Amino acid sequence: MICGKCQTINNDDAKFCINCGKQIDHLKQNPVENEPEVKVEATATQATDENPTSAAGAESVQPPKRPMEPDPTIEMAKEIGQSFWNYLLNGLKAPYQASKEVGAKQADLINGLITLIIFSAFLPLSVYLSGTMLMAGWGRPSFIRTVVIPFFLFILFIAITVAVLFAVARLMNSKIDFLQVFTRFMTFMIIPAGLALLSFVVSIFNAYLFSTILMSLVFLTMFLASIATIFTIKDTKEKPGGLDVTYVIIIHFLIMTIVLLLFSDALIGQLINQMMW
Repeated sequence: MICGKCQTINNDDAKFCINCGKQIDHLKQNPVENEPEVKVEATATQATDENPTSAAGAESVQPPKRPMEPDPTIEMAKEIGQSFWNYLLNGLKAPYQASKEVGAKQADLINGLITLIIFSAFLPLSVYLSGTMLMAGWGRPSFIRTVVIPFFLFILFIAITVAVLFAVARLMNSKIDFLQVFTRFMTFMIIPAGLALLSFVVSIFNAYLFSTILMSLVFLTMFLASIATIFTIKDTKEKPGGLDVTYVIIIHFLIMTIVLLLFSDALIGQLINQMMW
């Protein structure tokens, strides 16, 4: 037995402590050690009785959820949209200066491709819409022959134009990169692309004459865009010398006239085949 006063261990049948002489209570064997356990058990039992779901709730508590991360695709689309908007404003405000500032960076290439798609898509769409209105009751133009095939033909035409500009840049003794020629030319093509989009819009309201005038302005401004690109290449070339810009423009004009006639024949052929069938 353990003495409650001095904690001396005595025999089980001892009535008095052999150390301090205090009478030993046989009913309390180790109050110091036993009481905390009873209290803990009572507390746990009391908590369970008062709130039966607290224990299960404590076990089912989950860590707080992390905030949802933004979608990378949406963020990239926003970034491209903002970049193209700034590119569009600069190109409309000061096309010549904006053309000299673009390069072969990814953002400039993406902006140039968007401009190319707008130009190549809405110009044949204007023709398709006008043809649909004019041929009402006679049939509907083929979407593939009127829109899809011309769309790729216009992209090919722009690619050839950029290649010709790159070639005449070499005649001027310029070491400009091919992709930079593309981005410079497409900066000037913002205006023709905008006119093509406007032509499509007015075609919706059956303004065929105005739409035809706008389409004519598209090709005129496209030719001026190529000439302006030649001058930006001349202004930013690293070394002097090379062929005079006057002869460069003449060579460019002759080559592009031949290319334009070939493409016009192909486009007109598509329209004639559409009318025949």
